[in-house]
Amino acid sequence: MNSPEAPARGLDAGTDWFMNKPFETLELVARVKSMLRIQRTEQAQQESDERYRMLFNAMTDPIMILAKDRTVLEANEAMLKLLGLSQDKILGQLYFCLAHKTEAPVQDCPHSRMLLDGREHLHEVSIPEWEAHLLVKVTPLHDDQGQITGSIHVARDVSLLKKAEKRLKMIFDEYERIFHGTQDAMFLVEVLENGTFRFMRNNRAHQTSTGLSLDDLRGKTPQELLGEELGATISRNYMNCVQAGKPCSYEEGLSLPGGKKIWRTTLTPVFENDKVAYIVGSSQDITQRKLTEEKLRFLATTDELTGLWNRRHFMKVLEQEIERTRRYGQTFSLLMLDIDHFKTVNDNYGHAAGDQVLQHLAGLLKKHLRTVDLPGRLGGEEFAVILPQTDAHGAYAIAERLRSGIERSPAQTGKTVVSFAVSIGLVASQSSLSDPDVILKMADDALYQAKRAGRNRTVVNPGE
Repeated sequence: MNSPEAPARGLDAGTDWFMNKPFETLELVARVKSMLRIQRTEQAQQESDERYRMLFNAMTDPIMILAKDRTVLEANEAMLKLLGLSQDKILGQLYFCLAHKTEAPVQDCPHSRMLLDGREHLHEVSIPEWEAHLLVKVTPLHDDQGQITGSIHVARDVSLLKKAEKRLKMIFDEYERIFHGTQDAMFLVEVLENGTFRFMRNNRAHQTSTGLSLDDLRGKTPQELLGEELGATISRNYMNCVQAGKPCSYEEGLSLPGGKKIWRTTLTPVFENDKVAYIVGSSQDITQRKLTEEKLRFLATTDELTGLWNRRHFMKVLEQEIERTRRYGQTFSLLMLDIDHFKTVNDNYGHAAGDQVLQHLAGLLKKHLRTVDLPGRLGGEEFAVILPQTDAHGAYAIAERLRSGIERSPAQTGKTVVSFAVSIGLVASQSSLSDPDVILKMADDALYQAKRAGRNRTVVNPGE
């Protein structure tokens, strides 16, 4: 027989038994359940603490937790390694004694600033003995009432970054010294996607020689900086460099605020992702060199007194004219002329006046000859003229017009008027003549005949 204290079989009987138990039994069950909940909570808390501890120590950034009074509450393994101390050696210690070896907080202490404004702060600190440069982020800790109880210091070692920045700055400074130290006028151009160009910067030499400051130039297209016509010409040069994909050089004459100058410019493309992204320009002011070359060319080809071709260059042109007429089956004529009684001019009025007469004659030659005709001074008072594509008949008409024009145009030397005349010898080129000296001699013979015949006249050498 079943005991009266034992529960009956079945669900209903078990329920009746449980419901009929004394109050003490129910209280015991509640306590057991509470204890189980506490155990589970403690276990969860322990697991959470273990996960936190594992994560805290796994962080590669050094981390330190401080109380409000700046004493150390905790540090992760990365911080302990950085400090070279164990956890028990730092707990309760003032952080600035450990990190900075000082007896007082460092200047501009981020923890102190955090206590004043309650905000997060970043602070860079260099610690020479560790050979480290740290970027420290200080975040406030609050209690349930929102009051600051301390702070979390997370330090990131940016030593390599600082070294890279220092190296980059050194390279940049070196580049700047070269960029601004060179005597060449240098500039940097950005190549835009739409085929236009925009100036980025220029060096001091460019600013000085062009009269364009960095503010004048930066951010502008060639058209915006120099006008549509000149800007379009410059842009075409830049586009040629882009299309060639290699350095290109050229000469250009530009009228800029710094004056009208001639430049020797080299453009060098700079590639990014296989496309020309920038152009580095380097220009040399060759204005003076060009003027010197022009002066040397002038001295080498021109008679200094009259501005006409000198004998050497005239003979070179005569050779070219002979070759041209021979190749194309054409003809030309040659005039030789000199001033009649020029010695009398020098004797009566002086050599300075004689020079003025020679200069006046050179002006009359330019006035009365055609633009295609080529006059030169062979020496003293002797001159010669090449008449391209002109036969003897046409050359005689030109010679007579020139002679009579000279006779009617006296020279003014100071207050004195000096009248003078010229004698002219003429020869037309012939197919058998290829030696310039022979043709010149034939014209000179005709000139001599004009002198013997009474001067102030034109005589034709019939040749063969």
